[in-house]
Amino acid sequence: MKKQQKKEDRMNKRDFAGWKEVFKFSFLQGVKSKSYIGVLLVLSLLVLCIVPIFGWIQNKDNEVLDSTSIESLYVYDNSGFDIDYSKFAEDSRYSTVKIDKSSSVSFEDRKNELKDNDTVKDVLVEIEYDVYSGFSMTFVKAAGADVESNDYDTFTEDFKVFFESAKNQAIDISDEQLMFISKAVTTEIKYVNINENGDVSIDSEIEKKGISMDEYAIMMWVTIVTMLLISMSGGQIANSVVTEKSTKVVEYLMINVRPLALITGKILSSLLLVIVQLLAIGIAYFAGSSISASMFESAQAGEKTGAIQMFFDMVSSISAGELLLALMLILFGVLFFSIVAGLAGASVSKLEEVQEGMKVFQLLTIVGCYSAIIMGVMQSTSGVSEEVFTGLCIFPVTAPFVVPTYLLFGKVSVLVGIISLIVLAIATMALFVFTSKVYESMIFYNGKALKVKDILQIAKNRSIAGKGDK
Repeated sequence: MKKQQKKEDRMNKRDFAGWKEVFKFSFLQGVKSKSYIGVLLVLSLLVLCIVPIFGWIQNKDNEVLDSTSIESLYVYDNSGFDIDYSKFAEDSRYSTVKIDKSSSVSFEDRKNELKDNDTVKDVLVEIEYDVYSGFSMTFVKAAGADVESNDYDTFTEDFKVFFESAKNQAIDISDEQLMFISKAVTTEIKYVNINENGDVSIDSEIEKKGISMDEYAIMMWVTIVTMLLISMSGGQIANSVVTEKSTKVVEYLMINVRPLALITGKILSSLLLVIVQLLAIGIAYFAGSSISASMFESAQAGEKTGAIQMFFDMVSSISAGELLLALMLILFGVLFFSIVAGLAGASVSKLEEVQEGMKVFQLLTIVGCYSAIIMGVMQSTSGVSEEVFTGLCIFPVTAPFVVPTYLLFGKVSVLVGIISLIVLAIATMALFVFTSKVYESMIFYNGKALKVKDILQIAKNRSIAGKGDK
């Protein structure tokens, strides 16, 4: 019995013998590929150029003007407050603006004048008060007036801020007092719970697993990055397998290398090639961001930095164990889908048939990605039932897309994360074992693209042949 066990151990080691050579060979072939180098350079240069361009556009939209081109402001105040609107012109940007509150011309007549002379750089504002809707402002300017939209938007926003401040002063309320009386009123819902002994207790409302819009945006970002990592590595593996299969290179490799070592080396080399691409794009992005920050200083750029800072703050708020667990889930997810891509590549014989063979891979990727997105939408609105949420966390196809983000938010317990990782690891190993049974037969296959039922039949035949050998 012990001799049989030792024999099986030696066979398992021989199955993996040579994977390092395959890994090195496949990686060097990929790095030297003109298409790989071309895509890497194009994407990196594209990101490097686009980030500063967006920074320039944002800076242009948020540029602070030294002075306005608006010449006159006609105020029609029906709010009931006695406000000195001439103080609005104390701002240096609006010192040239003529402000008229006691106009003898009505608001409607003044609007008609702007229609007749649509090049006048005048602005009308009508302030109304309604018992139900509160204060409202209506701004009107001539359609043909040579006033930039940024200038007009800034002017109206500044006037609204001025009105709010002047309104508070008119009723003798300081900004501190206003902040105090404007604070939100929070409520806590409790419910009565009666246990089996008849004891009554008052408990807090059950916490929901909903997410905010900021969390939804981060979830989308992480989901898209995970999908890109899986799609790029899967495409790289499938194309590599089909290329070597169609050019007969695999036949030379199989002389010295077992099928399991071959697929292992290919998966790991393809993952490294994708990681190199993502690192290059990431470096280009941060380089572009640095260039943009040094060239433009705008409020929008600050908001962008704040969004990124919020993401890093959320990452730093979780423990090292939770972060490692999230990364392990993504890693095993990529491995799981990479094995599926390797099978897909071995199921076809020509490069033009790759898309046909990748249908199952693409379907599983779409299911995983869209499940996370749809659940995120539901979580940010009405919420998702506990059963559905737990099921998506444990299902191997959806777990890499769902669990890492919710671990980041603290919406998934570490226990659920560990269970998800164990299930995903078992599924990955089971798929790996299945691949070891069919890969050798599939790699030498030439013909029409194999269907899922054909691959299952190959596995069945190999199992029957294995039992016969014993």
